[in-house]
Amino acid sequence: MVKEIAGKHQVHPNQVITSRRQVVEGMADVSARGCRPERPTRVKVKEMHAKTGRLAVNKDLLAQGLKRSARQGNAQ
Repeated sequence: MVKEIAGKHQVHPNQVITSRRQVVEGMADVSARGCRPERPTRVKVKEMHAKTGRLAVNKDLLAQGLKRSARQGNAQ
């Protein structure tokens, strides 16, 4: 059965087995806490905001570096 599913979706059989295991573990978590998703704490929200800010700064720095690199490449 695993080989049939893997063949149908063009994936390795190990991926099917891993995915099934993750689904079963996820169902156990849902049944343990109910169907309501876990709400993030204030600390988690602050951490996520900080990470978003860092990622935005990194993205801007990378974009600036790529622009400089492109200008230097065109100048040569």
